[in-house]
Amino acid sequence: MVEETTRPCPSCDGVMRRGVQEETVTFQGESLTYQQPGWHCENGDDGVLEGSDNDYADAALHEVMARAKHSPISPLTRSH
Repeated sequence: MVEETTRPCPSCDGVMRRGVQEETVTFQGESLTYQQPGWHCENGDDGVLEGSDNDYADAALHEVMARAKHSPISPLTRSH
């Protein structure tokens, strides 16, 4: 099985590549910046998450929600 190296962006037909991109999630005034794996478009902010990519987004959201409630779960990455 050959692994894909690029794919078309579903939003703009640009080129998407598999990699890691810095993302920031904000909830009730608390922000968390983390490294999000997935397919990222070279033309902008569009991305596609598959399988375990979603685990990173879910963990970041739960962490920032806990920080907003003043009960951090764990120090995933730096906060802003």
